[in-house]
Amino acid sequence: LADGDFGGLEWDDAVALQQLKKRHQGQGEGESDKDVVCKTALCPYEHCDLWVPRSEARQHAQTCPHRPAVRCPYVDCTVYLDEGAMEEHKRVCRFRQTQECDWCFKSIAMPEFAAHQLSCVGRPRSMDAFVKKA
Repeated sequence: LADGDFGGLEWDDAVALQQLKKRHQGQGEGESDKDVVCKTALCPYEHCDLWVPRSEARQHAQTCPHRPAVRCPYVDCTVYLDEGAMEEHKRVCRFRQTQECDWCFKSIAMPEFAAHQLSCVGRPRSMDAFVKKA
């Protein structure tokens, strides 16, 4: 790196910006370094140093090999998947246990049951609904 290029930045940041500048040279003749940086985004995931065009950032985030993995919420399941794949896994997980809601009679997965009870459309507005009036 030449002195004065990307002045004041940490070494890793300066190297990343220099690589970005080289990648975009010729794509926008006469553009400043700031313009080039504004048109791109650094992947938000740890250990991924890829700069991608902003128009491709969402697609990259969904397929980045460094995106975090989450554990299946079902007690006996030890599967780890990325967030997008986890929703499908939860629908077919062999450890899925459900409980029927007393208010709407839907079968709800156990890890989601407490949250469901708080927002159930069949939930009584108050406990007075359960008390018989004399």
